[in-house]
Amino acid sequence: MFSLLGKIGQENLCKMSTPIYFHEELDGVIWETERLISKNHKPPFAVRANKMTSAKGRFGKRWHSESKDNLHLSVALPDLNMENVLILPCWAGIEVCKILNKTIKELNFELKWPNDIYCNGKKVSGMQSQGTIQDKICYKNIFSIGLNVNTELIQFPDIYKDIATSLKIQSNKKYDMNFITEKVVEGIINAWENCQDQQGDIQKEYDNLDYLKNKKIIYPIKSSSLGIDKEGSLKIKSDEDGEIHIIRNGDIILDNEKNLAKILNKTGCNFYINFE
Repeated sequence: MFSLLGKIGQENLCKMSTPIYFHEELDGVIWETERLISKNHKPPFAVRANKMTSAKGRFGKRWHSESKDNLHLSVALPDLNMENVLILPCWAGIEVCKILNKTIKELNFELKWPNDIYCNGKKVSGMQSQGTIQDKICYKNIFSIGLNVNTELIQFPDIYKDIATSLKIQSNKKYDMNFITEKVVEGIINAWENCQDQQGDIQKEYDNLDYLKNKKIIYPIKSSSLGIDKEGSLKIKSDEDGEIHIIRNGDIILDNEKNLAKILNKTGCNFYINFE
């Protein structure tokens, strides 16, 4: 059973509104979003659940989701051309990060490539996207996000306690989950519009939020992060010969996250960046 949590008006998105379907428990918000698409529910719409029983994150990582104080959300988006969908993950990180900074002014949110959101050196949100490509068009375009909202430190598994945080931990305030949900959906819709209309300077927007700026990379090669290119890929500059390397896909491991490297290695992620 689900309830209609609310609607967000989107003047630019074909004068449509975005319904948000709420479930107490699901196998995964992504799976439910796929089911609704297969039943001809027309995007945009969103699915949120208090608890998920079999969800997966990027590179097959387990999506920790036992707490109703975390936001578990998927948004079904209209189709995109292939060249535009490639930059959607980066735009989504930028737009959600911007909305959090605007909404919670006492905190400072930054973006770790491609779209992890950090606050005071700890991860508060992760995202992933998926779709079906045919004839250079992305169909069944789904963007998902997990955001730690009212989670207490004691609720995190031990492996995450030193590297993860929540809005409540950082501000000592409890937040209305419905309000946060609506703001996050707004950010993801904004990202879709940026891709669809090819508007905004993605490199400039990212640079203003870049958590990796001025950090030295020590693996896989000694280098420096140069931000992103126009396609949202990470640029790194080798210390040895000055060569610029373009990283299209991968995951970034910070020094205090090295205990996660073994987990990632088992799930197909083959690019790590550790910082001094």
